[in-house]
Amino acid sequence: QAVGAYVLSALLILALALSGWFERLMRWIPTPLITAMLAGILLRFATEILRELTHDPWLVGGTVLAYVLCLRAARRIPPVTVALGVGVALALWLHPLPNEPIPLALTLPHFYAPAFSWDAFLSLTLPLTLLTLSSQNATGIGVLWALGYRAPIHAITLATGVFSLLTAPMAGHGVNLATPMTAICGDAGAHPDPDLRWGAAVVNGVLFSSFGLLGLTLLALIRVLPLGLIATVAGLALVPVILQSLEKSFGTGRHRFGCLFALVIAASNVQFLGIGAAFWSLVGAIAVSVVADRDWGQAAQS
Repeated sequence: QAVGAYVLSALLILALALSGWFERLMRWIPTPLITAMLAGILLRFATEILRELTHDPWLVGGTVLAYVLCLRAARRIPPVTVALGVGVALALWLHPLPNEPIPLALTLPHFYAPAFSWDAFLSLTLPLTLLTLSSQNATGIGVLWALGYRAPIHAITLATGVFSLLTAPMAGHGVNLATPMTAICGDAGAHPDPDLRWGAAVVNGVLFSSFGLLGLTLLALIRVLPLGLIATVAGLALVPVILQSLEKSFGTGRHRFGCLFALVIAASNVQFLGIGAAFWSLVGAIAVSVVADRDWGQAAQS
């Protein structure tokens, strides 16, 4: 029934893409609200660094220090790469490796026949569709907008539906424009030339495919690394995108109250009716902006 729900979700996304409704909705929502929501979602990754700092101050502190020291030379030396190298070295020094053997095995996909039910449709298909379109595709498109790209909404939504339909029989719960991954691949740290950053997405795709084939082996390797290091590097990698999102939301001076509510709701990570904060962030921000912001309705996309 879960696989059936995934299939129906993919078909629903395809229908929304072909109808053009999702694209019209995205163009109707003012860009500052989307980028403020994006900043709130990504802010959680940055604040996680502070939580980990209290648990492992030497590891997290050293990793952050390496990042900060390289910021001025970011065009020559990628700060996140240096931070990762320093973090791994500190992790090996401060946390001895366990003696458990690391398995070496290929992970092959399995196919499952879908089954359909109203319960699965209402409890899984609808929330999953809203989650994919709001917290991943909408924010992923917001990332690309914040980075200066004019993302093709229709093509992205259509590809999401097609590839989700292909992976559903393998128990894949949907392909989407994953926000953190999009932010890292599209940032200047991937390449100074915006027209050449697609190479980062290609490398990322190769690594993801390798991770799928060697899932058990790589998971065992990741478990060796402290969680604080992973959370810290992830948060540091998203810092430039958070800054750009804040600039493109609050820096415009437009839809101020809506932007504030979008930021706060998204950062709260609240869930209601099984739907995540990104969706409610947009709903709340639009409702507040319509009432409180005098510039609502003026040039939705800036």
